Amino acid sequence: MAEPRKVLLNPLSLRPLWVELFFGQTHLGQATCFSWTEGHASFLITNWHVVSGRHPETRQALRDDGGIPDRLEVSLHREERLGAWDTYSVPLCDNDGRPVWLEHPIHGPRVDVVAIPFAAPAGLRHYSLNSLVS
Repeated sequence: MAEPRKVLLNPLSLRPLWVELFFGQTHLGQATCFSWTEGHASFLITNWHVVSGRHPETRQALRDDGGIPDRLEVSLHREERLGAWDTYSVPLCDNDGRPVWLEHPIHGPRVDVVAIPFAAPAGLRHYSLNSLVS
């Protein structure tokens, strides 16, 4: 019997994360993100237009129904098995309705990138992009 072939996994393939966008129970769309870690803090990095539901220059709603996401459901890796995923809900606003994401300090949404603070729950993990060089 032939030995099973070993598959080499490119470490970059673990970095992208799938995101579903919701307002309440209404599914608004999907996107991707990646994680970044600074010290003990972790962030999801995605586009401003994804979390705001608006065009970064005109600020007009991207959806015809004006739907603006209130949370992301991000698919994170299960710790016990590579290739298995669970979703984790990440709110986009605090209790006062203020966005939790960080924007470019000078250009704001014109730089179509945000960092969303988050902590993966026990049993789930992410592979931060910058961990490839640390």
